[in-house]
Amino acid sequence: IHHNDERLTDPYDDPESFYVAASDWQCRCGLMRLLLSVNATFAGRMLIGPALAMWGFWQSEIRLMQAGDMRVRTAWVHHALGLTPVLGLVWMSGMNPFFYLFAIAYPAMSLIMVRSYIEHRAAGPSEERTAIVEAGWFWRLLFLNNNFHAVHHDNPTMAWYRLPARWQANREAVLARNGDYLVPGYGAVARQWLIKRREPVIHPWVDRQGR
Repeated sequence: IHHNDERLTDPYDDPESFYVAASDWQCRCGLMRLLLSVNATFAGRMLIGPALAMWGFWQSEIRLMQAGDMRVRTAWVHHALGLTPVLGLVWMSGMNPFFYLFAIAYPAMSLIMVRSYIEHRAAGPSEERTAIVEAGWFWRLLFLNNNFHAVHHDNPTMAWYRLPARWQANREAVLARNGDYLVPGYGAVARQWLIKRREPVIHPWVDRQGR
């Protein structure tokens, strides 16, 4: 669903979007507006982004299960079966489960937020909504070269280790297609937007009524 580029950043149709439709923003309480505004900064996305993402995900999943979606129910059963031995191993190792949750699992999600914070923007032409981040080797390996995100969206089934070569071979064409949406590394992202919002929280054109 996310790779349907015509719907990229749409708060209803893109499962990875952090934008909010204007009509939904009006319905949010003051605290939620504050949290969403903080989440639009790099520091905020790292600190509270995982919690907001999980909250939204769980709400969506609960609604689907209440509506009788058997695929979602089955997926959660499989997840619970797989989670049980993992938590058993954590317990047997002597590690406090809360330490595992808040010192390992949550920070791991924060690292994912580093990537997703910059990779999309609400631009008019769908081709110009996806970034290229020229990251160092550590981030490239950690994100399996998804920093070359515009290349990934153009070739979503391409193996991760082939993305850098495709980027180098088609650099000018890729930048012409994505409107020169090029970022010189995640350090530059942190320096520029650490405590400053990168974009407005409200999506520039999507509302509940469509369009």
